[in-house]
Amino acid sequence: MRYPQIASAFYNTPWFLTREKMAEIDMFVRQGLDGARVELSGERLESWRAAQSQAQSRAERTSSSIAVIPIRGVLMQRPDVFDELFGASSILRLTKTFRGALAEPEVKTILFDVDSPGGSVFGIEEFSAEIFAARGRKRMVAVSNSQMASAAYYLASAADEVVASPSSDSGSIGIISLHLDFSKATELEGVKPTWITYGQFKAEGNQLEPLGEEAQAFWQQRVDEYGEMFVKAVARNRGITPKEVRENYGQGRSFGAKEAKQRGMADRVASFDETLERLRTGGPSGSVRSVAMALERERVNIAAVAAGVRLPHVERELQRERLAIDRLS
Repeated sequence: MRYPQIASAFYNTPWFLTREKMAEIDMFVRQGLDGARVELSGERLESWRAAQSQAQSRAERTSSSIAVIPIRGVLMQRPDVFDELFGASSILRLTKTFRGALAEPEVKTILFDVDSPGGSVFGIEEFSAEIFAARGRKRMVAVSNSQMASAAYYLASAADEVVASPSSDSGSIGIISLHLDFSKATELEGVKPTWITYGQFKAEGNQLEPLGEEAQAFWQQRVDEYGEMFVKAVARNRGITPKEVRENYGQGRSFGAKEAKQRGMADRVASFDETLERLRTGGPSGSVRSVAMALERERVNIAAVAAGVRLPHVERELQRERLAIDRLS
């Protein structure tokens, strides 16, 4: 197993990932770096690869008009070793599947079946923005079935409607990163590393020496930048302000279905099967809000183009529309 490669990809990198999954990957990688061999059977690898191929090469058609796109496991921008170890989903594959469903004339509804602790920061904003931009072309619903955390919520919140299954866990809006200091271990081994670099900060944050204050401040800045991007994207996707996301969406905590709905993070509580049946039979949806908010964005854009700024009276009118939409949703 390629532990050094996994370690270099995992540590000192910002993640849209739950703390629990972060700890699990950390423990796995450190066991490998310490010399333990954690082997995966060929049968298990083939099972994961087959599942990924089936789930992400083409959306599952549950009816002539509904395409189901599973979002499973750790989310990575491209297929890599995490696929084999943790059943990761590739954002590139998911994007391809999503575009295929959008282009299929018979598909009227795209249903994201989400069970993921989140993943890498790379590629998430781009895919989330693409889902958001597709509102109005197809009806899009995301179901937490049963974990919709961090990067997974980042993506799901871009759908027209977010559904939390009764036993689900949703949220974890935040960034996490981990640095390991192996300097004491190398010292005990009688090893003294010497970095030869061009560029003052080229070897900054390496695991063979303590993390200095300046390096830590820089990494904190990077984490904060991704955190603000996350908050602003969720605000965009849910039609609220970044301030409301910071105050109501948990600051990194996840919530059960009932509280997620109370906080505005989900639009309704229902199982995946209940949601699928509702969509099949043409039952009520949260799309009233999404359609109205899409119209709202166009009105703001027109006002901004016409006046060069967002006019106060336009903002007041839009706020009244938001309240009306909330009563209908």
